Amino acid sequence: KRNMSIHLQGIREGATQVLLEGKHIGDIGAQDLGSILLECTNITKIDLKSNSLTSRGVGSIAGVLYRQAHLTCVILEDNNIGNGEGLRQLCEHLATNRTVRTLNLKNCRIDSTGATFIGQKLLAQNTVLRELDLSDNDIGVEGSVAILQGLRENTSIQIINLTNTGLSSEQQNAISSQLNSNRGVTNSPESSPNRRGGGGAPERLQETTQFLQGEIRGVQADLSYTASRFQAANATAYTSTYTHTYIR
Repeated sequence: KRNMSIHLQGIREGATQVLLEGKHIGDIGAQDLGSILLECTNITKIDLKSNSLTSRGVGSIAGVLYRQAHLTCVILEDNNIGNGEGLRQLCEHLATNRTVRTLNLKNCRIDSTGATFIGQKLLAQNTVLRELDLSDNDIGVEGSVAILQGLRENTSIQIINLTNTGLSSEQQNAISSQLNSNRGVTNSPESSPNRRGGGGAPERLQETTQFLQGEIRGVQADLSYTASRFQAANATAYTSTYTHTYIR
């Protein structure tokens, strides 16, 4: 618990990235982190890979994502999330999110029920997510149908990883073909990763614009942080340096 407090304290002190891979903060730690994220709103990346999270812990994080106006990447790989309320909340909050471009749900014990949440809520409504990793989840036939239907409404996904998800080659090809049809994407038979293909100039311009806008938001967050730290230090002494605090 002491180590967890040290990790979370770094966020309070101005970190712009939450890098907690393998720290095993659990659902209680996720609840504490959620409270901190309500106040610290310059976060650009949240990495909670291998943190012993369940649906409850993910729900604690999902419920405060609306406060993060600069967040571009969420990694929840290797957690026992399953198909419960936490995944549903995550999909609902990210459905209308306008900044997150990468979502990693690899090996999160998601099956066809969870894949249906993702397809019907997240993919069908989100307009900026570019990369989704669902590999090593047994989403099966019903899940693949929901993913395919969601992609028919989605115009932003460029990479979707469906490796080792129980899909047949026909299902993989159907999803790959839909990506190609929607956005000029070419992809491997495994659907992971997909590569940008020969989309028209307007589509490529839109993709580039969305990417650059996300990068600009990240730079603006760093500049804002730099200015606030410099002003605080200048109150007691002249200084020309500052140090970001990152969570390792």
